[in-house]
Amino acid sequence: MLLQQREHVRTIQIKTEHQEGLQTDSDIASDTFIRNALKRYYPKWGIISEESTDQPGNEWVWVVDPLDGTHNYVHGHDDFSVAIGLTFRNEPVMGVVVLPARSEMISAVKGQGAFWSRGNDYTRLELGNQFWPVGLLSVSSNIDFSAPECRAIVDKIQESDLFAEFRRRVIESSAQELCYVARGIFDAHINFYAHPWDVMAGAVIVTEAGGQFSWIPSKTGRPHALASHNHIHDSLKIMIAQA
Repeated sequence: MLLQQREHVRTIQIKTEHQEGLQTDSDIASDTFIRNALKRYYPKWGIISEESTDQPGNEWVWVVDPLDGTHNYVHGHDDFSVAIGLTFRNEPVMGVVVLPARSEMISAVKGQGAFWSRGNDYTRLELGNQFWPVGLLSVSSNIDFSAPECRAIVDKIQESDLFAEFRRRVIESSAQELCYVARGIFDAHINFYAHPWDVMAGAVIVTEAGGQFSWIPSKTGRPHALASHNHIHDSLKIMIAQA
């Protein structure tokens, strides 16, 4: 549906709070489709979504980003995703991230591992202990806006001896970037002032692949989310907390 609508996408509004971006008719269409499906099969479960009012429920709650990477989507880039997480008593227990333009799906269930699939290819994700002296970190796009705390964190990492040097990436689809951590493509992903739908699905995928995920309090708003490989996680947590 998202691929079919991309040729005729229409902007509904610009979200001005914290420069969070666009909302399109495709965001709403995807949200409506997912919510209706979830309510049909799991009517008593709650739903939290970026694009609509929360639906109360019981101990089980879906956390949905129906179109993560809207700016990429409207400009014709393939880096956009659909992310659906599931929590039980506020603990993430399942995550699914679909990359429609790449025909890829990454999924995980707590205690059962994480998996990447495309067509008939199906691979279990298992992070090793390989360490590269040049780190590759992705960060949410807040770093490019007027967010001094975000820049201070990146500066602190750059000034540390954690890596000989590092490169920064911004894809603008946190769900996809978290999957890249789980696949070993990125060493870490930092989402500044993260919403639950930004990271909940990816959190399960990263941890089931053998990485780590943490929420870290911020000084000025929502907490930051950190996902990374094991050997750098604690050091990054300290630097982010102290910045």
